[in-house]
Amino acid sequence: MNFKKIEVVFIFIFFFLDLFLFVNYRNGLKLQANSEKETTVNNAIKEMRKDNITVQETSEKKLQKGYLLSYSHKGNRPQVSQTNGVTFKPQKVNLTKPLIINNKNKIRVLKEFLQKNSQLPYSNDYVYEKRLSTSKQIIFAQKYKNELFYDLTGQISFEIRNDHVINYQISHIDSLKSSKETETIISEKEAILKLYTLNEIPNNTKILWQKLAYSWMLETNNVSVYVPTWFIALQNKRTKSVNIEKINAFTGVLWKGSFN
Repeated sequence: MNFKKIEVVFIFIFFFLDLFLFVNYRNGLKLQANSEKETTVNNAIKEMRKDNITVQETSEKKLQKGYLLSYSHKGNRPQVSQTNGVTFKPQKVNLTKPLIINNKNKIRVLKEFLQKNSQLPYSNDYVYEKRLSTSKQIIFAQKYKNELFYDLTGQISFEIRNDHVINYQISHIDSLKSSKETETIISEKEAILKLYTLNEIPNNTKILWQKLAYSWMLETNNVSVYVPTWFIALQNKRTKSVNIEKINAFTGVLWKGSFN
């Protein structure tokens, strides 16, 4: 008998047996982790229902997103304060002849105003955002390719009084570029559950909407960095007041303070 050949055969058999056992063990760990995660999510949803928190169907899809970089702003740049955090003051323009609007024509009137206003060369960079608008303020958010900015550094805000547009505030993010690298962001369901586990969703709340958009994070070497952010609108069921919370879509970290 050729014992050397037999030895080689047994080595290969034991190698593939060990590999098979390792793969099955690893898959078992993944199944266990997924099961534990699903249990945690289901428990959180049950707790939200007990707290009378209403949430619409949410997606678990995880997207690939990158940073957006800007090398200058039209108007003032964000200023960082040790005590007050980030503040930003856009350019305000008072209208000598207020625009007359009503609920049916307000968006059309404002779009025409933007297109015909020679002082607004970047008017095509903005789109109407119903989510951010109120009866007293209509918001047009800046867009870049397929991305939106929910941020004071890139929007037009029209002030409404008695069916008249009396002024607007404008800011524009200039010289935008996308980072080459992308990362997997948390899903909208994960963002909502993160907000709940941080006790940032009060009882008797309705989650009106959640939206992924870009928000200013920091400035370094004269470059402003914008990151994908989950914006989540919370409405008090009793008072109907609305508060918008922000979750960094890369890290899952809550951003305190006003979303603007």
